[in-house]
Amino acid sequence: MIVVLCFSFAACKSTKRVANGKYLLWDNYVVVTEKHTVSPDNISPYIYQKPNVKMIFGLRFYLSLYNLAGIDTTKWINRTLRNWGAPPVLYDSTLTKASIENIEQYMRTQGYYQVKVKDSVVYSKKKAKVYYVVDPNQPYRIQNVSYNIPDTAIHNLITADSLSSTLRWRRRLSTEMLDNERERIALMLRDKGYFGFNKGFITYEADTLTNSAAIDIKVSIANVTTVDSTGRKTVSDHKKYKIKDVYVYADFDPVEFYSDASYLQKFDTLYTKGIYLMHSKGPNLRAEVIPRASLIFPGMQYKESDVTQTYNNFSNLQNYRSVTIQFRETNEMDNDGDALIDCEIQLNPLKSQSAKADIEVSLSSSDLIGFSPGLHYGHRNLFRGAEQFSLDFRGVFQYTLPGNKNRQNSFEYNISSSISVPKFLAPIRVSYFKKQIPHTKFSASYTYQQRPYYTRSVASGSIGYLWNSSSKLSFIFNPIDFNMVKMLLLEKNFYEGLQNEYLKNTYKDHFVLGLIGSVIYTNQNIDFLTRRYRRQSMYYFRVNLDLAGNVLSLFNSLMKYDEAGDYHMVMKTRYSQYAKIDFNFIYNKPIETRSNLVYRIVFGIGKPYGNEITLPFEKQFYAGGTNSLRGWPVRGVGPGQVRSDTISIPYQTGDLRLEANIEYRFPLFWRFEGAGFIDAGNVWSISSKDPRPGAQITSKSYKDIAVNTGLGLRLNLSYFIFRLDMGFRLHDPARELGEKFIPPNKWLNKNNYALNIGINYPF
Repeated sequence: MIVVLCFSFAACKSTKRVANGKYLLWDNYVVVTEKHTVSPDNISPYIYQKPNVKMIFGLRFYLSLYNLAGIDTTKWINRTLRNWGAPPVLYDSTLTKASIENIEQYMRTQGYYQVKVKDSVVYSKKKAKVYYVVDPNQPYRIQNVSYNIPDTAIHNLITADSLSSTLRWRRRLSTEMLDNERERIALMLRDKGYFGFNKGFITYEADTLTNSAAIDIKVSIANVTTVDSTGRKTVSDHKKYKIKDVYVYADFDPVEFYSDASYLQKFDTLYTKGIYLMHSKGPNLRAEVIPRASLIFPGMQYKESDVTQTYNNFSNLQNYRSVTIQFRETNEMDNDGDALIDCEIQLNPLKSQSAKADIEVSLSSSDLIGFSPGLHYGHRNLFRGAEQFSLDFRGVFQYTLPGNKNRQNSFEYNISSSISVPKFLAPIRVSYFKKQIPHTKFSASYTYQQRPYYTRSVASGSIGYLWNSSSKLSFIFNPIDFNMVKMLLLEKNFYEGLQNEYLKNTYKDHFVLGLIGSVIYTNQNIDFLTRRYRRQSMYYFRVNLDLAGNVLSLFNSLMKYDEAGDYHMVMKTRYSQYAKIDFNFIYNKPIETRSNLVYRIVFGIGKPYGNEITLPFEKQFYAGGTNSLRGWPVRGVGPGQVRSDTISIPYQTGDLRLEANIEYRFPLFWRFEGAGFIDAGNVWSISSKDPRPGAQITSKSYKDIAVNTGLGLRLNLSYFIFRLDMGFRLHDPARELGEKFIPPNKWLNKNNYALNIGINYPF
């Protein structure tokens, strides 16, 4: 139905509402005559007039909605379509001329001061295509840099830090580079005690050399000019500042502050470790927690990096809606001649407790329906030390619909809990965390699984540390991570029907003890509730390393063997030994207005060794489901070309996973969003002992890539996103030769599609 609707819109004539003598602005094209200068993508934003927004397949959805409306605006349907849609953008030559001037101004900021921009317009069938031809010409490049700084102390700091300067010989001169250098100098000086220093004190003089594209730059930093009550001006060196008193308002309410002039008088004072802790209802955190988060203390020199880290530390406690840090001059000096300032930290607390529910639903055309409801309870401040406590319940239910000859059911129940403490709890002291707050996290979970041929339980636990080394880089390290897997029931015929010991090993009791480490690098702070991003290109990279059994192997000589004498046992259970690594890369690129192209690449591989011949089942990779290949159910793909015809509830897994996703997200109307996507990938076995034909990774495994496409509808309610995705299989590697590729006219046939319902974006 969605596909039919899209083609209906496409068939609607785009120039239907364009009057004679007028032209629909069809597109803008930017042509740069010299390669490797400025990208056309960087120039396009400076064009004033934009064509109607295009969506998937080039469809101008809003224009089509507008054109569907009738002329009679007294009718509700016509008014609604016009309000939801957008009128045609008519070509305006005056805006083209203004765009040329704007592009030239932008190019000059990039150092191309002799730029020339011309336009040409191609008219056809009431449509206008505008071409902007940009000739950059030769840019100016820096020859020499000199300084004019009357403040001796600042002059010494600048020259000592000259290697950090962005103004370097033969670099192309640009306004952006000059602004970045001003910001760098101002930040460096504020980090050296010069509170209030700003880039307005920094100016440049440029001297172009005769008949040359080379330019000399003089950097000037002005002294402070003050004017007294009589109008007399005084010029003096910049002051250095130190902290006098620190006031932390532990339960600050900005609404009451602005509505009640006597609000601050209601606060009581508690002095602790050099800080005045102000509270009106009693501190929500224990007194010792606040000084641990702050790097600002009386007598210290002002340092902006400490202010930023203090802000991050309080934010990372996850107990405050907002954190505000302000400074106030006292007009006092200390014995060293430095000016004194007071610091106020205003903390606006969040509610301590929260609860939420979510659900994921998947309906496969193979008569398999699955849903996974979840409940979450959280407490941000369990023992008044910013301890983050969580308790989660989740169920996973899969059913085959009546009429299926292999009708089977599957159930899974999970309860998990964790508590995160904002300090590094360890038997040794680590000086690395002097300026930041790491978190120590204790986790435990229990899972009960009842599948068609077996029932088992999984008890898990971990102790780990989480910390950020910068705004972009964060780490997770679990030195202790264990699983205890017990097979409670195993159908005899199923187990004996497995082809060899390799497959049978997957369904045995085992014990996992190891460590897990993760590194996360991103240029964007992500809202993990809604997975929403700001309007800028965003990348997110995560690598996970999982090692198990190596420490236990050091004590093999003390352990008993199994009955066959092949493997060592811990608590009468064989322990697993393996290495596993996986990568996840996401790139979110804004295009058009409010639209995004989002790419994801996932790769993972695991190898058992020593005391194990297979990866534990719960550690193996799988593909398919609401956040993976959306044309298949969870664990419904692979490994390789393997296909299961005997069971209705899939559990395909492998030692290696490769997956790529592309999703185009675009707004529709009101709070509704649309999406078009392509998912591709599979899992494989890397062991020669796996007896399943077609399961192993080989040089021809590119033929085993499963591919689906699909369309999605999302309802964005800000605090969460309700998602409906319909995936259609394009290439199914498990099918017979000649039937692997599936044409569009068969997408709605049995075993060719899946309907997925989820909360928030898939990635």
